[in-house]
Amino acid sequence: MSDYEKWLRRVRERADALREHMGHATNAPIDDHIDRSTLEGLIDTFSVSPDSATQEDVARIYIVREGFRALLDRVHDLDEFAEFSVRQLSGALDSLYVEADALLRSRDEFVQGAGRLVDHQKMSNRLPISAGGSIGQTLVKASEEVISSAVISRNAIAMTILHSNQVDALNELKVSIQRLSATAFAIKVLLNSSVVYDATIKFLNEGADRVLTDIKEIAAALQETFASKQDLEKAVGEVVNSGTRFVKLVGRLISNGLENDAGHREVVLTLRNAYKTRTLLSSVAAQTGLWLGGRGGVGVTVQASGQLQAERIDVGADILSAAFLKDGRLAFGTNEGLMVWAPRSKSIPLKRSLMSDNFVAICVQEYQHNETIVAASRDGRLRRYWMPAGDLQQLREERTVQSDIRDKVGQRIKAIFDYRDRLVVAVDNRLTVLHKSFEMDWEVSFPQQVQAACVLNSGHIVVVGKGMVALVNFVDGQFTQGHGVPDQAEYVAVCRLSDSLIAVANSHGKVRAIDISNGGELGELSLDFEVRGLAAVGKLLVAYGGNWHREGKALAIVLWDDKLDGNIVAA
Repeated sequence: MSDYEKWLRRVRERADALREHMGHATNAPIDDHIDRSTLEGLIDTFSVSPDSATQEDVARIYIVREGFRALLDRVHDLDEFAEFSVRQLSGALDSLYVEADALLRSRDEFVQGAGRLVDHQKMSNRLPISAGGSIGQTLVKASEEVISSAVISRNAIAMTILHSNQVDALNELKVSIQRLSATAFAIKVLLNSSVVYDATIKFLNEGADRVLTDIKEIAAALQETFASKQDLEKAVGEVVNSGTRFVKLVGRLISNGLENDAGHREVVLTLRNAYKTRTLLSSVAAQTGLWLGGRGGVGVTVQASGQLQAERIDVGADILSAAFLKDGRLAFGTNEGLMVWAPRSKSIPLKRSLMSDNFVAICVQEYQHNETIVAASRDGRLRRYWMPAGDLQQLREERTVQSDIRDKVGQRIKAIFDYRDRLVVAVDNRLTVLHKSFEMDWEVSFPQQVQAACVLNSGHIVVVGKGMVALVNFVDGQFTQGHGVPDQAEYVAVCRLSDSLIAVANSHGKVRAIDISNGGELGELSLDFEVRGLAAVGKLLVAYGGNWHREGKALAIVLWDDKLDGNIVAA
């Protein structure tokens, strides 16, 4: 048994003792001074199982530490009055605090790692919110509902365990419900503190969202364990409902400007249709909508009306990237090289580059009065092509070293843009800006690997990655990052919805609308397929991807509406 497991076991023993004490009558009207949901949430926070503890569990203990100290002081104050006798409660709380404090002061790397996680969150913005404001009061009430419903659910599950042969799964369900309660309590504690950090709130909310998913999945697998659907609903229905309401409130109210008189802004994401096809890997804006390409030469045209037209292009390769030429032809970056196709004329043959390479990103750029195609290979090299006599050829200058080594900009290129007379490359953990000669102009580095990027407007580019949403100012090369994005958020796709609004997605299919001006998460939608990219046309958000190994859902058409106090905001 590791050191942190020993400490957690002692902390849990003290938490169990406190829960047992709460079950006994006391001659002090405790509820007049300390609401029961606070004590229940406190106990859930510290009743961490050493066998299944995560750093997130320990991080929550760090987060509530000061709030626990304040609660302890209040109980000590109660004990000073002669008419109250709360020594037993005070003693139980004291013992729990001592063990918890010893845990957090230990030199165990697991515990210290959780501490560093919380310290990192304190580098984010402070939020102008407190338990006394209207938003704060709404959130406190919602958190108390989660904690209360968690108590009911645990009791119902405890009764089911007595007559079930799936004890391990039911205990896992109890642990997940306990984590949801602990998260709600942590947010309640933060609202009552003097400082609320954006990143901490979002870290907790992301955790609550994941736990809700776990609860639903475990409960679905345990349906036959319960005597009836009514028993299952009693066990998990209310905690799921209150938890869902709570997560949405935190995500929308806290990150939505936080001014009580600023109005409630949200982005409503509504799934219009989902389609099955082979894996889709790339997208490009077309005259009347979007064009998407993917595995085995699959192509899909999405009209601004939402109508689709699918086709199979005989390229003998996977279309990894695409760009339109001025004459309407499509350039493809594929795993077999660069290709140019004329969608309007079947008589014009497909043009192929002599070099076979994995071209993961391409863009069209004017160079020396010629239309050229810049192609980025998977290994980080850049090459420029043109079609002087109808054939696709690599363009070289006499002074260019023939080996292409000079054109290598990194290891993993994710996107390239022709932007303001420069070539912008999202590569590794950087945004690199090059002259058309591929010579370096300037670059900006990020703390995480860049997974996707998009142009927001004439002066800004957005990049996303694990725990990162960054806005790069193209004028001065500076960036503002984070907006308190939780470290667990692994965004792999981004696209522009408006000058202040973007859509992001993780690979698991969760799509979010984010106000880039303040980082507010204004709406979300879960899609049941792997998302690899996002694109928008008008009020349609297109999410695409799919499973690489089998044909299934790979394309979703989502309607988005930006609303302020229920009224649609003009784009």
